[in-house]
Amino acid sequence: NESHGRVDHHLRYYIDDHRDAVWSIVTHEKCPYFVTASSDKTIRINDIQTHESIPITIEDGPTVVSFNSDGSIFIVGCKNGHVHIFEDKKEIGVVDLQSLVISMCPSVIKNHMFIECEDKNIKILDIEKKEVLKQVIAHELYTSSIALTSDGRFLVTTSPDKTIRIWKLPDLEV
Repeated sequence: NESHGRVDHHLRYYIDDHRDAVWSIVTHEKCPYFVTASSDKTIRINDIQTHESIPITIEDGPTVVSFNSDGSIFIVGCKNGHVHIFEDKKEIGVVDLQSLVISMCPSVIKNHMFIECEDKNIKILDIEKKEVLKQVIAHELYTSSIALTSDGRFLVTTSPDKTIRIWKLPDLEV
């Protein structure tokens, strides 16, 4: 603000529905809504056109949210290691990964999701089967962030162990 002034005139949409810190937000180009996850133990489905915000309580403590590759499903990772799977804004299943979920990103394979947990593992979740297909220890410490390169050929992970690792796909996948 001191060097550039206020930029509120650019603001198009303002939401203050959560009652505590917002940890994660996800959008998808094919989806008319975005989803937020908060430490108030809710996720909110926010309609971009109507500005309606639908709260869904998740007692497991949501930490991160991500869409699958085609935007038809979103997944909510939680403090207790549960992953809640939603389709058409309705929960369709829960998978227990047994470790705090830190970061997620979709695979180029439609119903696969890369999930990083506090237990140092990258887990490949099959959303349809609701099961972990594979897990690989990614770093010496927990993994803090995960991303897929735009060409879908590599998975990039970061960690407090001061490393960035690049994983070749599909070698990592099942």
